[in-house]
Amino acid sequence: MNNADSIGGLITFYLKLLGFALVTIYYSFCVIFTMLLPGGRQKFHKFTKAWAISALKIFGIKVKKLGIYNNTDNNTYIYVANHSTWWDIPVLIASIDQNVRIIYKKELEKIPIFGWGLAACPYISIDRSDARKSMQSLKEAIKSIDEGDSVIIYPEGTRSKTGKLGEFKRGAFMLASKASKKIIPLTLAGMQKIQPEGSKVIRPVEIELRFHPAMDNISGNRKEEDEFRDKVRTIVASGLPAELR
Repeated sequence: MNNADSIGGLITFYLKLLGFALVTIYYSFCVIFTMLLPGGRQKFHKFTKAWAISALKIFGIKVKKLGIYNNTDNNTYIYVANHSTWWDIPVLIASIDQNVRIIYKKELEKIPIFGWGLAACPYISIDRSDARKSMQSLKEAIKSIDEGDSVIIYPEGTRSKTGKLGEFKRGAFMLASKASKKIIPLTLAGMQKIQPEGSKVIRPVEIELRFHPAMDNISGNRKEEDEFRDKVRTIVASGLPAELR
């Protein structure tokens, strides 16, 4: 047993976990009540960002941002990122310098309090068990962008348990095409260091978030769309170690 997983380390971890639970409950209720008030759909962003920043601070997780990450043009984008841990969500919400909405699995709404907050906020749920409902989720994402928010999408469709980049599905690129918005590829590197396989604790580590240059979306035939999707995947993979590409 190493120091991080020693008895003292576990006690510290559980205290941090308690703090994280309390922060999550607090901001979940803030979102729920805010959404009941006029203009709540715009105000909720400050609560989700505060929650994400607090979560990272509690566990001592630092984010090293690389590339062009300061948004100064006031445009909205579709952020396309690799997805390997649950921590990808607070890292991106805390690090992207504008209002963003995520597309999440609808079953997360079953989590007490936290799930209620998700259901109440203008994030976009997706029901993968129903193709028709999945398409409706894409339409909601387009509406979100029209309302002035950017959207984060994980084109692999699910988390990679090993950290190895999976194949990209069409949804993100259909959304970009229909919304006529540029795509910004993102690479999250080092996420597995937060909680290595077999460890019970969340470690205070530094991870890297690379912002790649914005790309015009491709609206053409299926072959051109597939080539563009592969190009974006290659860009995201370029920020990962060779064994994870």
